[in-house]
Amino acid sequence: MLKNRTKMACLFYKSAILAAVILQLLYLPMAKAKAVSDEELLRTVGNQLYIKKNWTGASIVFQKLIEISPQDYFAREKLVKVLLADGKAAQAVDMAKSLVAMQLKEPESHYLLGKCVEQIGNYKEALKEYKQAHVLCSANLNYVIAIVGVYKKTGRASDAIDLLKLTLPKHQQLSLLWGYLFESAVDARNMDIAHESLEQFCRLIRQERATQEQKNNLIASGWRMISLDCWRASSYRDQLLLCYSLDEPWPADCLIEVAKKKFLDAPDVFIALSQAISDNAKTARTQSNIESWNNIKKRIEYIRKQAEKQKLAST
Repeated sequence: MLKNRTKMACLFYKSAILAAVILQLLYLPMAKAKAVSDEELLRTVGNQLYIKKNWTGASIVFQKLIEISPQDYFAREKLVKVLLADGKAAQAVDMAKSLVAMQLKEPESHYLLGKCVEQIGNYKEALKEYKQAHVLCSANLNYVIAIVGVYKKTGRASDAIDLLKLTLPKHQQLSLLWGYLFESAVDARNMDIAHESLEQFCRLIRQERATQEQKNNLIASGWRMISLDCWRASSYRDQLLLCYSLDEPWPADCLIEVAKKKFLDAPDVFIALSQAISDNAKTARTQSNIESWNNIKKRIEYIRKQAEKQKLAST
């Protein structure tokens, strides 16, 4: 009897093990399918949070996705972008380095690592990574602009000019590259290139849209150009055209004050300025713009006549 019970127990045990194995084999594909489903869901949710600029939520989702799938390049790349957008570059550095390790020949990996280290002030490392991204994909202008940005921050305007001059022949119609060349030329005090690039920029910018930050940088460079170019009329004319092309108001009061101090004995300067303003007014896009240009023209014309009277009185 005992022997029969032992046999039955062994048979039951084996049957239980077999059932467990069968259930495991049946459950395994379901478990894998569920895991895949979870990853896809997290990707979708993370992307939606990223689009909505919910950086905290997106960061949590992508970190969870990395826990589920540690080798997921997409999740790591997205997490780096989220941390950069949230101003947490220092936290993103190690993750960006892992991207480079995973995809050594992927230019975007080097570019993102460059952005991380640049934001924490490591310009040398940033330049190295940006250059590597550019080597791997020279057609991507974001990499060129990133390199130019580091050159600007580190006082290497001449290097920026060289890079932009090499890049421009392939992208002649891209106005913002001409704008970056103009800024770099002013920084390098190369007035010939500054005037030439600004003329090209003004010709093309109306076909594109510049951000307010880009407008501010360009106009600031325009004022520096005027100062460095010995206050010549050509610089004033170019700055007028720049403001008009960017649809930005010309600071008339500043112009008049400078003119009073520098040009009371040079009426030809005011003639050139008046002509530049008149040319702009004819093609102005809004009524308020026309009134603004004409108002400036009248004020400059008044100062020009006063200068002529002073000149006659002195003779």
